[in-house]
Amino acid sequence: MSLPIIVLSVVPAIVSLYVSGNIKSILLFICWINTIISASDIYNSLLIAIKPKNSIFCRGYYKVEDNKKGYLKNISTKGIR
Repeated sequence: MSLPIIVLSVVPAIVSLYVSGNIKSILLFICWINTIISASDIYNSLLIAIKPKNSIFCRGYYKVEDNKKGYLKNISTKGIR
């Protein structure tokens, strides 16, 4: 989970300290874009980790099958921050 943020964000930031000019600007731009992408990857990993048992993800909701009655309940994940 932390490998993408280290390799794609921290390494270009460190390398940008040793270069100058346009290459430094490009490396910092790449660093910020990759930080946003890897942060969303970590967020999605956390959502997968807290997924309820016997559930599937469908259109922004987890569908959980109730074992007693055999029907599906919708649990919204849109309010999770």
